[in-house]
Amino acid sequence: MISPDYYATLGVSPDAEDIVIAAAYRALAQRYHPDKLKGDKNSHLKMAAINEAYGLLRDPTRRAEYDCSHQRSSGSGFEAQDDADQSGAFSDAMNKVDDRWQIAKSVYPDIESMRVRLGRFSLQLAFAYVTTVLERKDFERHREIAVQLESNFLSKYFGSNDQVVTYARDLILSGHRDAARALNRLIDVLGSPENAQPYIEKIERDFKLQETRETRAANDADLRRLLQLSRLVREFGYYDEAKELATLKGFSIEEFGFGMFKNTKVRSRTPAGKAVTFDDVPQFVRWVQSALCT
Repeated sequence: MISPDYYATLGVSPDAEDIVIAAAYRALAQRYHPDKLKGDKNSHLKMAAINEAYGLLRDPTRRAEYDCSHQRSSGSGFEAQDDADQSGAFSDAMNKVDDRWQIAKSVYPDIESMRVRLGRFSLQLAFAYVTTVLERKDFERHREIAVQLESNFLSKYFGSNDQVVTYARDLILSGHRDAARALNRLIDVLGSPENAQPYIEKIERDFKLQETRETRAANDADLRRLLQLSRLVREFGYYDEAKELATLKGFSIEEFGFGMFKNTKVRSRTPAGKAVTFDDVPQFVRWVQSALCT
């Protein structure tokens, strides 16, 4: 008979400290206690599983025996990091200590950036970080704690190959979570490779990530150019830059009526075909400054 994964039941890592296991139990008990979910028949079963997991993991001897006998695949379970109920329970628990966290952040501002980063891997990981730092009052080592938690998480779900682990980290932090799940599944089925390239090439191919990166790079370049043009038009009123800005925003620009003794008129047209005509260049530039500059 396969024994339950008690760590997954509590939403903690197999290397979680006792304070994290206890905090996870309290958070989940608050969410699933039958008194809070009256009429929910499943709450009794869920709470029984939580109590069973906590009863074993809080006992050092029983936990050590369990760790020796319980076989865990190094790659399996990454999908469980998206468990909505566990995440909700941990989010509620962190909200309850927010006043303490704000005080700590006022002295150590970068603990928040560490919490946010870890939250991109999983809310459970962020919860473990907040709990560890607050309960141990180990603020001087908060960055070291965050790095260790992240490293343990990645090695658990993506194996021991440094190139795969680095690639998995980049996938998660860049928002390609579906691709990270697929990579986790490869590790689970095939194991941690000596040569990472076939794994990476498959994920790149299956999820068209190179195309995505190129599109994102082009969008980023356009955004940078928009910001630059907005500044130039807003501060200096340059006409050519105003035309380019309007074009990047989707307008087509037409000049007409110009001559030796005539003002150049400008007509802008939306993609839907709606046109606005300006009597001269300064009027057009003022419109761009008021309507299109960010």
